[in-house]
Amino acid sequence: MKTTCIRQLRAAACVLTAFALAATLPLTSAFADPVDGLSTKAPLGEVVQTERGPVFSLYDTSLLNAGSNISRYAKLPEKFDLRNAGGASLATGVKNQNPYGDCWAFGALSSLESGLIVSGHAAPDVDLSERHLVWYAYNGADDSEDASLWAGGDTFVTDGDPYNVGGLRWKSAPTLMRWYGAVDEATAPQSSEPGMGAPDPDVRTESYLHVQNVVFLPGPNVYVRKGDGSLDYRHDAAAVDAVKAFLMDNGVLSVGYCADDAQADPTGWSSVYWNHETNAYCYTETDEDAAILANHEVSIVGWDDTFSKEEFSTPPVGDGAWIIKNSWGTGFGEEGYFYLSYYDTSFSQPTFFEAEDADYRGVETDHVYDGIYQYDGAGFGDVAYDSDTPMWFANVFTARDYETVRAVGAIVSVAGSQVDIAVYKNPAGASLTGRLDPCSGEQMWSMSETLGNAGHFTFDLGEDAFEVAPGDTFSVVSSIRYPDGKYQLSAEIEDEGIGSVDLACDPGQSFYADAVTGGKDYWYDLALDDMDGEGEGVSAGNAVLKAYTTASSAPIDPIPDPGPQPDPGDPGLQPLPDADATQVGMPQAKRTALAPTGDSAVVPLAVAGALAAVATAGLAAGTRRSRRSR
Repeated sequence: MKTTCIRQLRAAACVLTAFALAATLPLTSAFADPVDGLSTKAPLGEVVQTERGPVFSLYDTSLLNAGSNISRYAKLPEKFDLRNAGGASLATGVKNQNPYGDCWAFGALSSLESGLIVSGHAAPDVDLSERHLVWYAYNGADDSEDASLWAGGDTFVTDGDPYNVGGLRWKSAPTLMRWYGAVDEATAPQSSEPGMGAPDPDVRTESYLHVQNVVFLPGPNVYVRKGDGSLDYRHDAAAVDAVKAFLMDNGVLSVGYCADDAQADPTGWSSVYWNHETNAYCYTETDEDAAILANHEVSIVGWDDTFSKEEFSTPPVGDGAWIIKNSWGTGFGEEGYFYLSYYDTSFSQPTFFEAEDADYRGVETDHVYDGIYQYDGAGFGDVAYDSDTPMWFANVFTARDYETVRAVGAIVSVAGSQVDIAVYKNPAGASLTGRLDPCSGEQMWSMSETLGNAGHFTFDLGEDAFEVAPGDTFSVVSSIRYPDGKYQLSAEIEDEGIGSVDLACDPGQSFYADAVTGGKDYWYDLALDDMDGEGEGVSAGNAVLKAYTTASSAPIDPIPDPGPQPDPGDPGLQPLPDADATQVGMPQAKRTALAPTGDSAVVPLAVAGALAAVATAGLAAGTRRSRRSR
């Protein structure tokens, strides 16, 4: 039976470390101590060192639960299973990650595959490549000449084997959102033998399917790190219903939990958490010593409210369990599935990966957007921050071709946030700092919306989509306010003391403004200006904002206006003489004046120019179309 033991996972590092709150790394604040009169920047969590590498963990996981008490269902069913939903299977089958520690990619792509099936955009046998996602999350550096295409200077880094160092949505989401994947399994197949190396380097920036949104759902376990370092815990029952409702509407969700040795041991023994006889699991620790480590990522395919608490080795406080698809092959559990209690205290980071609204046809997929502008390849990077004063962030992009700007993207780190975004064309004015003012162009679109969930989101411009030509510039400007009144610091952060990312940020790409230093009249360049006194060894990268386009044709020059034309019936107009007739005494002005009025002299030249423009535009569009799968 091919299953991956947790002993192997400890060596192979199959990790989604969501609430790793012990063995913390010394974390240098990304910003110096507050100065009187200046805003305070503070991290939303801390980076902890686990046996599988450094991981960012929120101080307060309730920041993801703002909308957990909202459900559009008056009553949810007692049981629901995507494997048989109205007679149809809406989840892909069980896979086997053995012998590697890349469970986090299996969880993410299981969600993405299911969403395609639920939306009717793919057949139930759709199979996306985990290997591609894992390798290029850690090997994202790309030498693309245009930094706004693939954010080529950014990547997550590791000293170990990418397939065995572990990961979580902090890595899978920004990798997929930058269009590094998803691709077919056949393009970068998973190996069942040790020593799986790099996929073909030519497929790094391939994306047969674009991920459009990654939704961070509320979690039933709420942990709050208090000022004295102690940990508060509570169970959020409303979050259980929120997860159920979202799954029933959209498809499989990825989730992390803390597995133990017994669960993965193929010899079949039970522990205080794992009941081998009933295939039921419930982790129950909430204290400091428990470390609250989610070390394995799996997929939720359904639930059963009637699953008795007595089926678990250590009975939880109530009945009910999630139906979980594992990635340890069909020899594990019930043909690859098991039950995870609603009251498992390590259940963390339920996430949905949503594809674009397009039928999946592999490399031939006709994408909703076929161009991407970005500088952020690693999301927030090492850690996320907030500010107690209003802040604005902007990216300025230069159009590569004749395109239509159709959508923008942003990362929102706290549920219930108010998101304000505007787009400007050809900003050229200077702010009072002397830096470019990204709001100085023509405003083309804006939005203000309160989002129920955190995550990576795409916002379509709709009827306000606009055309750009090569060399045009356009800016995406955002301000994101949390429910508690603080503001998101929407920039990548690289901390040399943590070292989990390499980031690149060049002058003229990303800008920020802070209310305490003059607001939107005073813009600063993230590559050139310190942000309120950054700490030693810590630097801000680009703003975490994207833009999406579709190809368009070059404009066709209008046919020149030849001016007033003589009336063909004008008796003063003389016929052309016969070729053999004498030209003596013929008024030359009359003969010269015939040129602008004749169809053979001017109109064909204008038409030829127009056709040439169309042909050139068609060639450009054709070239772009050949890259539409990227």
